[in-house]
Amino acid sequence: MRLPAVRLIMIARWLALAATALMILSAVRFRSGPLTELNQTPDSASAYDFAPGRPRYPLPAPTGAAVRWMIGGGVLLIAALALSRRVAAPPAVSDRPLSSARTRWLLLVIGTSALLLLAESNGDWIGFKPVRGLSSDRQFALLVIGITLVAVGLAGQAPIPRPLSPQSGERGESDSPLHQRSAVGRGLRDGAKERVQQVARWIYPYPHFSLWLRPLRREKGGPRPLSNSVGEGIGGEAVLDSRAQQAAPLQTLIPLLLITLIALGLRVWNLNESIHAFVDELNFATAAREFEWIDENKLLQPLTAIVAFPRLYPYGQHFALDLARHDLAGLRLLSALFGALTVPALYLLARMLFDRPTALIAAALLATFPAHLHYSRLGMNNIADPFFGTLALALLAWAMRTQRRAGYALAGVSFGLTQYFYEAGRIVFPVLAVGWIVIGLVIWRRRPPLRGLLITLLAALIVALPVYYTLLSAEQPLAARSNAMIYPADHWRELVNADPGSAAWEDHLRHIKETFLIYVQRHEASFYYAGETPFVLITLVPALLLGGAVALWRIRTPGGLLPLLWITATSLGNSFMVAHQDSPRYVTVFPALALLCALGLRTVWGISFQPTAVSDQQKTKSGTAWKTPEDDLIALDLPLSPLPPFPAAQRKGGRVGLCRGAAGRAQFLASLLKTLPLIALVIALCAGQTWYYFGPHLDLFNYQYRRAKLDRDLEDALFRAQEFSPGTQIYLISQVVCNQMYANDLIDFLTTGLDVTTLSPQQLSIDYVWGLPRTVNYAFFIEPEDQDTLDLLTLHFHLDPPAYTTYDIAPDKQFVLYYAPAELANSP
Repeated sequence: MRLPAVRLIMIARWLALAATALMILSAVRFRSGPLTELNQTPDSASAYDFAPGRPRYPLPAPTGAAVRWMIGGGVLLIAALALSRRVAAPPAVSDRPLSSARTRWLLLVIGTSALLLLAESNGDWIGFKPVRGLSSDRQFALLVIGITLVAVGLAGQAPIPRPLSPQSGERGESDSPLHQRSAVGRGLRDGAKERVQQVARWIYPYPHFSLWLRPLRREKGGPRPLSNSVGEGIGGEAVLDSRAQQAAPLQTLIPLLLITLIALGLRVWNLNESIHAFVDELNFATAAREFEWIDENKLLQPLTAIVAFPRLYPYGQHFALDLARHDLAGLRLLSALFGALTVPALYLLARMLFDRPTALIAAALLATFPAHLHYSRLGMNNIADPFFGTLALALLAWAMRTQRRAGYALAGVSFGLTQYFYEAGRIVFPVLAVGWIVIGLVIWRRRPPLRGLLITLLAALIVALPVYYTLLSAEQPLAARSNAMIYPADHWRELVNADPGSAAWEDHLRHIKETFLIYVQRHEASFYYAGETPFVLITLVPALLLGGAVALWRIRTPGGLLPLLWITATSLGNSFMVAHQDSPRYVTVFPALALLCALGLRTVWGISFQPTAVSDQQKTKSGTAWKTPEDDLIALDLPLSPLPPFPAAQRKGGRVGLCRGAAGRAQFLASLLKTLPLIALVIALCAGQTWYYFGPHLDLFNYQYRRAKLDRDLEDALFRAQEFSPGTQIYLISQVVCNQMYANDLIDFLTTGLDVTTLSPQQLSIDYVWGLPRTVNYAFFIEPEDQDTLDLLTLHFHLDPPAYTTYDIAPDKQFVLYYAPAELANSP
């Protein structure tokens, strides 16, 4: 007996709620200890010491029960998806042919030549003298011009219809000279209008972008529209509501703009003080300062032999330092900008793969995602990887949905730009894109055109060419950082020759397991992010697991396959590393985590808490306007649009009347009431993530970061010393002698005219002290318990009272400052 549609929907609703409960149990069981992100404090030093080789979790957490709960919840959710008739497949690849634009070969050749000149300027492989010694600004100009021309050239030019001939006789033209001139004028105006529209397409990628931002309705008897919901891809002609046709794109993007502004504000707030230390940022700080006095600094040369990244990121940082002070805020400003821009990039990706509500939720979650917030507030190039990688995937998805050459060309350019920053993005995103397309060609019902994919590949190779040209010309490894961190060849040889149940295989499987558990259970093993929690807080782990089940159910679609492949590629890649739980190599996957969390929330909410939909047959018989079952699921669209669609009676002459009517107000209020709980839930989750990061996590991170250091906190001492007058001699005196080169590089970044000397108390003999001239100012930073050094300095200098740090630093890590002004120095 076949159950009614309403009964099936009710069963699906209860299955989804049960799946959510099981995923909550799984999230709790994944934890190996208390829910520390809800109540963690650095008061207990024994619990939070960051000693090398000392595990912070005493025993590994059992994962068997958690995995069983997770599988059970996934099975229930998949059953709910199968029973629900209100959740259609995500957008698929368009069946339209690729746009008939022609390649602009001249622009492509000029752009490629500009990039080759940039490569030769940095690599000097063939010895082309005209490009030797180019300034950094000219190199950057070549890069921008080359990338732009390559994108424009590969995007091609659409054929423009020729103006109507006055003798063609079309439209019933008269043979009189006046009408002939009018026809010529109309033809010229039509041609000019088409050219303006082509320019607009470059600025605004899709001329009818409002199709993807508004709920669309099909008028009675009309063709099926482009759906704004989870279900429909592009196909067929759309009949837009007249109000949607006239809606300004800015109005539809107000929620995204608000989320992006909040993301930027969170990333620049208290940027200098919240982490008052260099977290492996000095290499970038020193490289950024070099652009101030080295005019011919090469943009693509690696920073160092190990930090083998191009100098393009420090080049951008030096402009930020000019805008701000030479402090941590100025160094980190570019990272904050890249972090904020990743939010709209993820929105575009989710919008192309799923729908607008999922995209908005994903953008909001990423804007407040603690790990992404953290790396957006550090002056390192890691945060540029997810921006360009996510943007490249979004543009490729847009290209597959519209079959526009511009989309394929811009996607290739973005993939090429991933090669200019951290090595994680250089490896992960090309592999991810190739795997996504290759698997998709096998399992997708519609396949992207080979010609469009070749355009993407060609653009990526041309844009990435200068980086590898420079490395090959200098005979440097193409991935020096990864080569230094990966297991040696002997390890892999032993693994291949070992039996499947041997200790070597067990260890490697444990590595693979831990690279997946770092999202829901394990914390990172280094000091970059630190903390005692995984990347995803426990409040969002159920949503992540639910999103994974939804993606698995939709794995034959581009949207279902991509996030699963994204996480898998990142984790498996990190399993080859010795330090397989270090967070810098996981920054690329943060957008995928936010996307899966949003997908889980969006789908379960739609199945569980929306009212039962009327069947399509009943709607057709009643004569109502066509509306997909997913439109009820996507009530979130209506409140986030300024007003609901207008009834037909209120349209006058193709324009929307001012009177909205009681029906319109009632529809708006009803949709708002249905959506408010979901909006409140997303806001609460985002507020919780923000509170966690700026509260418990930063407190614990600062504690752990300083406890990880073996010596005194020289960075804090030099931050206090940067206000001294030029010529002041700074001495750091400690039992564990500080690195003098590191100290001088740091003070050179902060200010000019100061010199640092690092000594042990034994090196500071009485002869050394009496040999110091008294005509300069001195700043002595000594250990608080070093009374002998203090007595020795008192014999020779008139010291100011001791000064202590204003930051919360343990006494065994900080220096005490004794300042000896030149005018108060004793006579010889």
